[in-house]
Amino acid sequence: MRCCSPRRAPASTEPLLGSVDFTCQKDGEASVRASRIRIAGPICGMESGARIASTSVLNSANQFRATVFTDLGLRRFSTDYIPLNSDKNRIQVQFKFADGKLLSRELVLHKE
Repeated sequence: MRCCSPRRAPASTEPLLGSVDFTCQKDGEASVRASRIRIAGPICGMESGARIASTSVLNSANQFRATVFTDLGLRRFSTDYIPLNSDKNRIQVQFKFADGKLLSRELVLHKE
């Protein structure tokens, strides 16, 4: 009995998981191949010594709200894996500070 046909192609060559480095300087845009991505980067706005109250990450393409993990000692955050829709995904990253100040950035990911 033969196991596998030499002509059989893999069901998918698309990577399931990926990661994106986030920066504070400006809104960003990138192309990704993964179905789910993790975002990691600095907590923006803490340079002046402001106290962070919360960080939220939302994919507005599918309304997925990510779980955000913060490391206050390193002033960094990361998310769980965020599912992406085909084509354009607008990821809203929002930092809320103890004094009520909000700082928002948008990351547009194009899923190939």
